[in-house]
Amino acid sequence: MSRKHRHDRQHWIMEIKEHYGCAHCDENSICCLTFHHIDAKSKNRKICKCLSNFSKALIRDEVNKCIVLCFNCHAKVEKSLIEIDLNKRCYINEHFQIAKFKKKEKKVSDDT
Repeated sequence: MSRKHRHDRQHWIMEIKEHYGCAHCDENSICCLTFHHIDAKSKNRKICKCLSNFSKALIRDEVNKCIVLCFNCHAKVEKSLIEIDLNKRCYINEHFQIAKFKKKEKKVSDDT
């Protein structure tokens, strides 16, 4: 697969992360977000390993098994220190459109 295809897929993955933000806290900086497979047994591959060699459909199927978390919350979930809301799982439809949940909006202060 060409560099352009990989770059396009990386950009798409960043859009997904930006759209959802961390499902547990207010973190929405793309560089701090990762995918967490809700059911480890259903994990076929890491999302980052799919970008070069797999179709967008296979990547979508893998993303749909995940929830977006920041690295801190991901570590806490892995150690069973916090629970996640399973209703906030990723959903990319058959047309590769990001669906279901809106990106968390930052609250704007009225101190003007």
